[in-house]
Amino acid sequence: MNNNINNINNYINYINYINNNINNIINNINNNIHNIHNNINNINNIHNNIYNNINYIYNNIYNINNNIYNNFNYNNNINNVNNNINNNI
Repeated sequence: MNNNINNINNYINYINYINNNINNIINNINNNIHNIHNNINNINNIHNNIYNNINYIYNNIYNINNNIYNNFNYNNNINNVNNNINNNI
């Protein structure tokens, strides 16, 4: 009888051991899923940063081109004024 109780206890302990292992595996899977989501978020943030940087560079190039164009027009206007003054003298 005592032997039977010991066997039942051993069996219960073994079942608990298996359940603990299963729970650990499930926890690991959940942690991995959580880490994957974090990684995806990080990748999305990196993409957004790259996109923002490209836009920033593009806007700077656009502004530089506008400045060059405006300076060119300004210089042309000064030349025209000088020419007008010289012609009128």
